[in-house]
Amino acid sequence: MNTDFWLSPTGAFSLTLLGAVIGSFFGGIISFAISLYFFRKGKFATRLLQFTAYNAERQYIEKKILPLENNARSKSHYFDRPQGQDDDIPHLHKAIVTPHTITTDEVRAGAKIGIVFQVTDEGLNFGCADATSATHEYGKKENLEVRNMDYGWMYVEIPILKSQSPREYFVNFEFNDGNHKNTSRLSYHIV
Repeated sequence: MNTDFWLSPTGAFSLTLLGAVIGSFFGGIISFAISLYFFRKGKFATRLLQFTAYNAERQYIEKKILPLENNARSKSHYFDRPQGQDDDIPHLHKAIVTPHTITTDEVRAGAKIGIVFQVTDEGLNFGCADATSATHEYGKKENLEVRNMDYGWMYVEIPILKSQSPREYFVNFEFNDGNHKNTSRLSYHIV
């Protein structure tokens, strides 16, 4: 066998080219296998994170929200997005007013009403309590403090004044995500 060819510049180039082709082939297969492994691993991690977040939120709702909702003195309100409304406009999704009706005896004792609520904004740019303002109407308007809870739930506490007479009262909410504004109104009763 003649080895002079492989020692010549043409032969060395042929060996280099053959090595590059073989290296590219095996490197491509190995890269594909590694990418496939991490792609599947990433999907598993994403599914695990979604599963964990869903279960944590479900436990939170079962422990904190459902007892309020199942209270005989509470009233739940569900709101659908108005037909044709942009998905990025924040709107009140659910609210629980507790207690919904207060007697005049409780007003004398300095009662408070709590409203737990959740807002939906498909644009994912809504800042919860920082983007929500609430006012209480009882002859004049009073600004209320909106506090964040967990998982997008917020809370407003309304002190009932001893001067409030038996009738229906309103709480107005304004939601602002920077691009869009929306308002909602809830009521409670003093009997």
